[in-house]
Amino acid sequence: RMLQEVSDAVASARRACLQGGSGRFPVRSAAARRGSDDAMCSELSARSGRLAAARAAKKSAVRAVERSQDFERSVHVKLEELCDDLASCSTSCSSESPHSL
Repeated sequence: RMLQEVSDAVASARRACLQGGSGRFPVRSAAARRGSDDAMCSELSARSGRLAAARAAKKSAVRAVERSQDFERSVHVKLEELCDDLASCSTSCSSESPHSL
């Protein structure tokens, strides 16, 4: 959750940079604003890169990709079993009501 909040904040600041304004960091002159915006955007890019690297390292450390794939396979198998059960029930139980099972 914390990483998502940080990621959202970085994305919001990046959008502000791309729109030419720095939002919460007002400066007096246009020249100063450009310099400040450029510096802030550079810093945000560097932080964003470090954040992406940290997220990738954490995903690797907790085997997030493998666990996600295992979970997806498990759900797929369970859905296939459910479909098979429903198909066999619909053919063998067609004359009985589902509540009598």
